[in-house]
Amino acid sequence: MKRLIQMILVGAGFTANIHTASAVFVVDDQVVSDPATFLGDPEFDSRTNQMVWQDALGDLWVADIDPATGDISPLDGKGTLVDSGLASIVGVGNGPEWTYGVQDAHIAYTRLINGTTRAIGIASMDGAGGWTTRILNDGFNRWRPEGTSPSNTSAARIAYIKGSGAGNQIAWRNIVDSTSETVATSGVDGARFVAGSSFLVSTAKVATVSQLQIIHEVTGQVTQITFGANHKYNPATFIAPEFNEPMITTMQNKTAVAVWRNVAGVWEKHHTINLPTSKGYVSSPEPFTYGGKSYVAVVAADALGVGNFPFQPAGDTEIWIAGIDPGQPFYRRIDDPSTNAQRSEPEVYEADFGPVVFYTETDPVAGTAIVRRADTGLGDTTGYDMPLYGGPWSVMHRDNRNSGSTPYEIPDAYVGHNLAFLKNVQINRPTMGPKGNIYIPYYDTNAGYARKFASLEAATGAVNYSHDSTVLLPDVTVAAGNLIDRNGDYYVSTEGAMNKLDSDGNLIWSTPIEGFTRSPQFTSTDKLIFLTWNGWVYVMEPSDGTILMGRTMTGWRNYPATASCAISGINEECAYVRAPAYDPATDKIFATFSRTDGLGALQAYQYDPLTHAVDRKWRSTQHVAPWNGSATAPVLSPDYSRAYVQDGDGFLHALNTINGTTAWSMQLGYVSSEPPVVSESGYIMPGGSINEDPAISPIGLIEDLGTSGAWVFQDVRYVQESSAAAGKNDRFVVVGRDTATNGLVVLVMDPLNGITSVTDWGLGIVTSVEGVLITDNGGLYAHTRGNLAYKEFVPAATP
Repeated sequence: MKRLIQMILVGAGFTANIHTASAVFVVDDQVVSDPATFLGDPEFDSRTNQMVWQDALGDLWVADIDPATGDISPLDGKGTLVDSGLASIVGVGNGPEWTYGVQDAHIAYTRLINGTTRAIGIASMDGAGGWTTRILNDGFNRWRPEGTSPSNTSAARIAYIKGSGAGNQIAWRNIVDSTSETVATSGVDGARFVAGSSFLVSTAKVATVSQLQIIHEVTGQVTQITFGANHKYNPATFIAPEFNEPMITTMQNKTAVAVWRNVAGVWEKHHTINLPTSKGYVSSPEPFTYGGKSYVAVVAADALGVGNFPFQPAGDTEIWIAGIDPGQPFYRRIDDPSTNAQRSEPEVYEADFGPVVFYTETDPVAGTAIVRRADTGLGDTTGYDMPLYGGPWSVMHRDNRNSGSTPYEIPDAYVGHNLAFLKNVQINRPTMGPKGNIYIPYYDTNAGYARKFASLEAATGAVNYSHDSTVLLPDVTVAAGNLIDRNGDYYVSTEGAMNKLDSDGNLIWSTPIEGFTRSPQFTSTDKLIFLTWNGWVYVMEPSDGTILMGRTMTGWRNYPATASCAISGINEECAYVRAPAYDPATDKIFATFSRTDGLGALQAYQYDPLTHAVDRKWRSTQHVAPWNGSATAPVLSPDYSRAYVQDGDGFLHALNTINGTTAWSMQLGYVSSEPPVVSESGYIMPGGSINEDPAISPIGLIEDLGTSGAWVFQDVRYVQESSAAAGKNDRFVVVGRDTATNGLVVLVMDPLNGITSVTDWGLGIVTSVEGVLITDNGGLYAHTRGNLAYKEFVPAATP
């Protein structure tokens, strides 16, 4: 039984046609600013957990956001006074905006010089946590800046309007290089950078219709990209993880949201979002991504037009989020439906518990403006106990329990679909990220077994990049597994360092450590925690690689000069070579330990989220003799009361996680280096054996009966070839070998019916099959050694 999580129910909301989102949504919409302070149109930065805004006097303020709660500190938003003398939002058209470089965030805004001349100001954080401000060099008569997005992989830039009246132009530049200014060949209304591209997007009247145009960032050349009778207003851009490419949202005729995609060089309408509400207008569509899917936050209104702002909502309004997939329509109202109010300017911020939408609530009669925060509910939809492991993908054994279990459906049967050719020897489990990429550490058998690290596009098998690991990450040991976060960044250890890379393979940071780890984990507070082969434990800040705690746990032990033991399997020379498991409720970490005499044990450590201290709680050898050989990685049961390991004598052990005592042990008859897979109800599929004798290594499932384990079924017709995966309703999938034909097959099974379908492998000669990944759309990726990196299978058509 899964651990029960207590929730506070605030009110009922509207949710329609949900796919991956939870079918039960409860509105959580709260006032988060001081009602006595007029606080309007703030902008939020999920990187630094800060909010920026300007008050009516033209003062620029920065306040902190608590990522654990989403609260603003201080409540009046006046945390740090950064600058003064800003131009009025009413006159300029926008307030301060964030702009991003690879690892830096800045604030761009319009200043007034001598009370009349507009100029662009830049505020940047200094090394002490304060702010420095400056007027942009050659920045006079430039105003209304828009910045580069957090996905930007180069220097921070701004786009703005150049001019002081007639003859205004669209221009852009690097924020530190005045000579980089480029001007568009046409256009006057301002522009925004298209995320992940070398273009900007703006609107222009063509005849009488507002159309989209893109502007080449190098040449300034303008190209119209939309046509037809519908008006397009207020473009915003994002990188859609479903396609791993830029997309654009617009208001369409002020009544709907249009989503645009570049298909073979032609911008086409991907989807039109018509909100299921009686409100006839939309305002301020704000695209965002979470868990590998794209959404839009948007205002629904009865009317538009407030003062100088023709698109500003008027009267009673609503805040909605909607999905962009026309095949899986998703709409959700997230504001409090019991209260009528004028709501505007939705801004998305990713808190630790998932994305929330901050918005401004204005009372025109009272002259007040407050900030409210509405939870999207998407953070509860990953299906995992820890949201950082969420997304429409799975990784072999790589949730916090090491369980190999996912919240996704496994279809009745599969059919072969696609082959990804890459001569390789994969020496650790591949991982899959939210942008649809599969990351593989491997030896290149075409290049003298060079150590490499590749990213492949899952849908096509195309190689996005293949880095020579020793060049990208010096002294690399590619046997280390990599951990993916929900943003698509990944963490991989090398000998002497922990490293963070973005989905394009760019190194974000590298922090020296002692040794290396095969697999890090996330803590309940989203920190990195891991144990190294030479006995060290580390807790790190994932945003910048800061070591929060690091110490040796085995100061008495001598280790070899290199980590060959972690690669060769000579595990008695290594302390920790398996992935740990983590309980987020108790903050315990469980790891198998290899002793110098070749025997093994399970250890539990207590992590303190406040001090980051890690101390040992118990070891299994306090109660039983050490196991022969190096035990597999521990796997936690769904209720976290059990830890399952397989040892070098062919036993499956079930240990009580509270104290390390043995609940039961069961002889399997074979030895495996792979841990078991444990489903949502606790059914166990033991890790398979390289011994293909079905008499001693049949495929089957085991049930934990409390004081003993028992086979639910065994099938001697097949032997296990890969690590398995579990999905919804305790269904399992694995690649096996048919003992009668010696052919590879994909097997689907469950505890009640045994093996329910057998799919022939078909095309694709491989040396071995390492494991399977499953996705939320029913896809399966079988990872292999030999000429293929993986083979993709899709659900077979239902008869």
